This record gives sequence, C-alpha cells and structure tokens, in this order.
Amino acid sequence: MSRPDSKPTRIWQEIAAEAGKETDPIKLAALTEELDRALAERDARIRIAIRSAEQPAKRKAS
Repeated sequence: MSRPDSKPTRIWQEIAAEAGKETDPIKLAALTEELDRALAERDARIRIAIRSAEQPAKRKAS
C-alpha cells in the first residue's frame, strides 16, 4: 500500500534492521520516518482485514 507520491514501501522488519545498524543521525531520522509510515500502513491493512472478517458475522447475527 504505497502512495503515488512516494517510493514503494519496504516491510517494517527490513527498515528496522537497517535502522539498527545505521550510525548517521540524519539517515537514522529518515529511516525512523519510513518505519513509522510502514507500521501505519501495516496497521491500516490489519484494521481493514479485521473489519472485513467481522462484516459477515454481523450480518448473520441480525
């Protein structure tokens, strides 16, 4: 799930691994921002999946 104005998002584990090895504070700040975006996108996908899974259950209960 990437935005048109940004490069494709890497998985958060890959970004975190790179950030753990980075010593340049400017590059680390950029990696931190990228990690924050990747985690937000992951959370959004999880929320959508949960809502999709709950929808049929709510319809059956009605």
